[in-house]
Amino acid sequence: MVDVHRRRPRRGMSRQIGPAEFALATGLTPKALRLYAERGILEPASVAPGSGHRGYSAEQLHHGQLLGLLRQAGVPLSELGSARDFDHARWRDQLALRRQLEDFHLAVAERLAEPDLDALRPTTRTAPAQPWVGVVCRFELPEEPEGQLQTFAAMAADLPGVRRTLHEWSDAPPARWWTAAPDSPAPASSRVHEMVVARESATALDADAERAFAEHVRAHLGERAVPRTGVLPERREITFAPVEPRPLDPLEEATTGYLELLAFEEHRRRHQLDPLGRGPRRVSPSALVSPPGQEPPTTVFDVRPAAVEG
Repeated sequence: MVDVHRRRPRRGMSRQIGPAEFALATGLTPKALRLYAERGILEPASVAPGSGHRGYSAEQLHHGQLLGLLRQAGVPLSELGSARDFDHARWRDQLALRRQLEDFHLAVAERLAEPDLDALRPTTRTAPAQPWVGVVCRFELPEEPEGQLQTFAAMAADLPGVRRTLHEWSDAPPARWWTAAPDSPAPASSRVHEMVVARESATALDADAERAFAEHVRAHLGERAVPRTGVLPERREITFAPVEPRPLDPLEEATTGYLELLAFEEHRRRHQLDPLGRGPRRVSPSALVSPPGQEPPTTVFDVRPAAVEG
């Protein structure tokens, strides 16, 4: 084993350390050392011609130890290039945030372990065909919690502008808004997610009106915004409400979201319902800016009207 406390060799006498010995001293596996060399994170001091045998200098030992410890702390490879000047305080904050999110998800899972679907009461209303106009919002969701929160914060900041753009499109009377997953899913390998932000339209748009709407959206939101129009067919809208209504804290609200999905699936199977779309819509009241005390968005499950509930 390498004695990391030995005196440093005098100038001109720097010792070459083999990969196995270097791995033992740093806690890095030979496979990791090869990967770090390929990525330019930690390149060997020498590579023997022909055999390709790698050698590391004693001066690289400290750097290797830092890399090994940071990897054990869960730091991704993309952050390891600056191991010597690593921002430990920022990463500690990220770990604390990750722990908070893990605790939150664990608490939701604990509540959901024994779901009480009888605590939710379904309500069904028949709805006529409804034209709508909307915008497809695309966003990439990072793996790290800090990046996810930044993405959600950016989306929350952009949403009022999207709604204002849709609101200014026409002089139609106040209409309901909703968010939903688009009908066409993104590739499974993609980290890019999509969300449709839509509002009811007084009439369906013809080809000329669709072009005008697209120009309106891009003039206000730029080329990154993808205009979308459509018509919700005649349908039944199913919602679920607590049997005993009361204000919900964030943990209860998150749990209820999962319970609604389970309750709908049970309701769908029992009554042989045929869903519309890839998932529910989150429907908001007509006001552009929600006043204090207004009811939160409602999760709406759309099913085909031909379905007969028994």
